[in-house]
Amino acid sequence: MPNTQDMIQKIEELSFNAMPALKQIMYDGWLLRFAGGYTRRANSVNPIYHSSIETLSKIKYCEQSYKRENLPLIFKMTELVHPMGFDQLLAEQGYKRSDYVSVQAADIAGIRPDIEAEEMVVPDDKWVEEYLKMAGYDIKLLKTVQILAAETIPEKAFMRITVKGETVAVGYAAVEDGFTGIYDLVVTEKYRQKGYGRQMMFNLLEFGRRNNAKNAYLQVIETNKPALALYSSLGFKEAYKYWYRSK
Repeated sequence: MPNTQDMIQKIEELSFNAMPALKQIMYDGWLLRFAGGYTRRANSVNPIYHSSIETLSKIKYCEQSYKRENLPLIFKMTELVHPMGFDQLLAEQGYKRSDYVSVQAADIAGIRPDIEAEEMVVPDDKWVEEYLKMAGYDIKLLKTVQILAAETIPEKAFMRITVKGETVAVGYAAVEDGFTGIYDLVVTEKYRQKGYGRQMMFNLLEFGRRNNAKNAYLQVIETNKPALALYSSLGFKEAYKYWYRSK
């Protein structure tokens, strides 16, 4: 595994490709992403590359850009942000911090699933509907999710596990440059704590192995204790954290 700084840049770039935006702008080392409000990851400023323009003027540029898109301005922050001290500057400008997210990585273990998941390169409407419902998103985002899924370039699989015709778990894997990114893993509430999340993880990791991935990464909010316990049991360890700042 690379050092922390290299790891942050690597996984952040992989995640940009695995979860694309509808539109994006690169502005003096900052990546501005827009996706109609679907996920903060795809609707935030990512200040991960070196910059030279005066910082307050760049913040003003971002404010104007997101206002034009009728979106709140959100900064996605890591230890890698540029310039130095930017997190403190945002705090002084009234941008409040929220939701520490643990980015975790693991070598892909040789575990095979007991329950096979259905795989799709692009999810059908039912997959998207079930995912949005289980994850608590507005069903109006269905078209946006379909567009983003179709535009994703890395090798990918949208999966679901069904029991007697009912969707009990969904998940998504994107494979690029030897890494499998795990996203959108959700289990229907009444089927939680029954092993379906673990089986979905096995299927997603197996997809990565079939596509020559040696490592996997995922992102989980630090307060999600059941998910953290599952990922820990599969060998995942924290590589770094990110958090958001917004007004």
